[in-house]
Amino acid sequence: MGVYLYKLFQANGRQAQPFHWLPIDFAAILFGEGYDPEKFLKVARELGVKPQQFRAHHALDDAKLLREVFLKFFDITLEEDYADTQAD
Repeated sequence: MGVYLYKLFQANGRQAQPFHWLPIDFAAILFGEGYDPEKFLKVARELGVKPQQFRAHHALDDAKLLREVFLKFFDITLEEDYADTQAD
């Protein structure tokens, strides 16, 4: 989605972009790391987040759930990256 948003501004002939970098959405990040973003609740549970604590289809709770998954995902990724650098 983010890539297409970026291209939309280019297609309209705008030289200046409202972004300072190419925007990438969280679903694309999950997909790139081997997770199926269409099975978001499964990914959340695998990361230790309990989706049942959030009201389904409630904008604020959906945002909170996404935030929790995002934070857990990058905590795990950063720990793994850190462990990889320490092994060298």
